[in-house]
Amino acid sequence: MNEKALKWLSENIHANLENKTIVITGANAGIGFEVAKYCAYYKMNVVMAVRNLERGQKAKDEILKEFPEAKLDLQILDVSKEDSIKSFVNYITKSNIYIDVFYHNAGVYHMPYEVLENGLELTLMTNYYGPLMLESLLRDYYKSLKHEVRVIFTGSVAAKRVKLKEESLTPDEKTGSWYRYCCSKRLDSYLMHYLALKNDENIKYFLVHPGGSATSLFNKAFKSKVFVKIVNWFMKTFSNPPWKSALSTIRLFEDDVQSGDFYGPANFFDLVGYPKKRNFVKYNDEKGKQLIEKSMEICGYYIK
Repeated sequence: MNEKALKWLSENIHANLENKTIVITGANAGIGFEVAKYCAYYKMNVVMAVRNLERGQKAKDEILKEFPEAKLDLQILDVSKEDSIKSFVNYITKSNIYIDVFYHNAGVYHMPYEVLENGLELTLMTNYYGPLMLESLLRDYYKSLKHEVRVIFTGSVAAKRVKLKEESLTPDEKTGSWYRYCCSKRLDSYLMHYLALKNDENIKYFLVHPGGSATSLFNKAFKSKVFVKIVNWFMKTFSNPPWKSALSTIRLFEDDVQSGDFYGPANFFDLVGYPKKRNFVKYNDEKGKQLIEKSMEICGYYIK
């Protein structure tokens, strides 16, 4: 692993993580992959939830090369498909996976407008409605575990760039990909706050933002190879590498965090740096509650 990462971990992470179990969605690439590696380093049990088994197996094999004793469980999960979500939840509950951390990492960026079979738009379904559905289906299971469960949502500095209204929950074809992405990330922050305010006895909710990070999301988002090269150059020059962005998630494994906390880098317009406690997305309890509950009506999944 990166020497700077190891130094930061040794100085900042003191919790005993051995044999703890984490579920990571989108674990085969980018920040999810880096978090999976850190968890393997700490001898955690890692459920690698991936959309593509072939790419997932390559990621698993790569981790095993560095950590041969890593405990990695590769499973299919496409958070844009309800059937896949239900199948994955069934696997978790029937297998009695002893979840300590559930990390909602999978996401898409700059996708063309597409309405899925369930009537929801692709970007919002993948980044927001999918995690909401997972939480709706897993909430009772978390409670049955009796020990503390930490649920981490992935936010973004993009959440600052949009004001939500009811129409944002079901964007039409006139909306741009950037707008839909910003909406999905602001909704993630609202969902985390909505859940944290429930003050569950054994469930804590957190938000993490990676800052700017040069991950495969950008390669998939644009068709122009020249533009992708320019974007990658900018991101590598003015943003965090994935290994550093992933540290914000690991920071939330420590004992001093409180449900509702939000961690991410704070330098250069919140794009770079090591994890710090943040609070740059203002949350209105009543407005957030209304939007989250309306979105539950829209998708048909409820969190009690």
